[in-house]
Amino acid sequence: GNIGYTITLAPATSVDGNIGRVYLAGGSAKLPTLARVVENRVGIPVEVIDPFRRVDTDSRSFDPDTLRSMAPMAGSFSAAGMKVAITDIEQAALDQVQEEFARSNAEVINLKVDVTDRDAMEQAAQETEAAFGKVHVVCNNAGVAVSGRADLMDYKDWDWVMGVNLDGVINGVQAFVNRIKAHGEGGHFVNTASMAGQMPIPGGSIYTTSKYAVVGMSEVMRTDLARFNIGVSVLCPGGVTTNVANSGRNRPAQLQREIDTAKLKLGRGKSALDESVMADRAILKR
Repeated sequence: GNIGYTITLAPATSVDGNIGRVYLAGGSAKLPTLARVVENRVGIPVEVIDPFRRVDTDSRSFDPDTLRSMAPMAGSFSAAGMKVAITDIEQAALDQVQEEFARSNAEVINLKVDVTDRDAMEQAAQETEAAFGKVHVVCNNAGVAVSGRADLMDYKDWDWVMGVNLDGVINGVQAFVNRIKAHGEGGHFVNTASMAGQMPIPGGSIYTTSKYAVVGMSEVMRTDLARFNIGVSVLCPGGVTTNVANSGRNRPAQLQREIDTAKLKLGRGKSALDESVMADRAILKR
């Protein structure tokens, strides 16, 4: 209708492969109407979740407007009263997030981590447990990109992108999955892929390969971990206004090329979503 949403349907499926329930997350006033439209079309229950609602936990009050201006994913979790550990390879980015969260009394720690470094990921897991105790939700969200025809790509391009986009997810899972199993309370992994993990992008052979791999890995994890009450979601956004288009700024010196293949226009323009409204889109994969 006139809701203004384009939806490709896709959330958690049950172990037998059947879709049980669709969740639409976001603070938009249009979501309840959108939920009914989706429910009527797919014939399964649709529940609206507002991660930006005001939540009072142990006398703590989180202002949704303040949290919307912060790192969107971390802000959503904080708004729900969760304790959050944020990792980034850039100290400047962590300093900015720390300054933003200082305006609230959310419980947040910042850790400088290179997701391709297995020892660093293990150290981050230990520091998170030391600060907050049990870990229940892990979001593997780091990503980089290069562009160019497949015949123009180099081993350095492959090693860098696959190292971050796929190995980074693997390292995040390996660092936390047995910790979540051990406490027995269940948990959830959110692995960020892309619509490039659903359809090929011309000139994006390496990026597409990495994202298809994350989708496949996540689908298998969903079945493997269900017996431990550990859920798995794979996030497949389209164009989003993030810094992935400038990810070459963090490319290791030994993986640099004379031609900067990391310079690209990705997730920009009128059709691109701001990170803070990403939760208002649902991708439901059958």
